[in-house]
Amino acid sequence: PWGKPYQYLNPGIRGELDVFSLGADGQPGGEGVAADIGNWSLNR
Repeated sequence: PWGKPYQYLNPGIRGELDVFSLGADGQPGGEGVAADIGNWSLNR
């Protein structure tokens, strides 16, 4: 999303593996559209 590649960590920091986007600003953290979103954000 936002024209930027997804990030992938194996092993992950928040789980066995992390797949995430750094949001619209491309920087870690942030709020609103700049917030990071990843597989840890999914309802399970």
